[in-house]
Amino acid sequence: MNRCVFVVAALLALLPNSAPAQLSRQQPVAASNPTHFIVFNKPGPQWEKRGEFVDHARQHRDLYERMAGEGSIIAGGALAGDPLLAMSVFRTDVDRARIRAALEADPLVQAGVTALEYQEWCVDLGRLNNVRPRIAFRGLTERELHEAKMP
Repeated sequence: MNRCVFVVAALLALLPNSAPAQLSRQQPVAASNPTHFIVFNKPGPQWEKRGEFVDHARQHRDLYERMAGEGSIIAGGALAGDPLLAMSVFRTDVDRARIRAALEADPLVQAGVTALEYQEWCVDLGRLNNVRPRIAFRGLTERELHEAKMP
């Protein structure tokens, strides 16, 4: 074990000082698979006042439910931990500009309660299908969902 540590330390000592910085700045290899559009909802500057924005929170939820209902969101929900964060995984073929515009107009974002972070995610292991998620929408039966001709 000590020999391994010494060998690794010796090899690292041979690298130029800029090597670790160069390694961390390398761009990821271009993905051969399509990428999913990922959106993170994070606390914004007004996060501590979120209790004052109940109506905004309802509109926020409605926006995401509408996007899920139209089939744009494959999966979404809160991440464990504090502060509360959330993530949504969008289909590979969504119109990213349209999604960004809708999310930037979200009342919680406009009020500064939440902030958005966008990422592209290539699924290298396993798979996500571009199919309508089977989730329960308030007040809609499975037949009503089918009749709405969601993708």
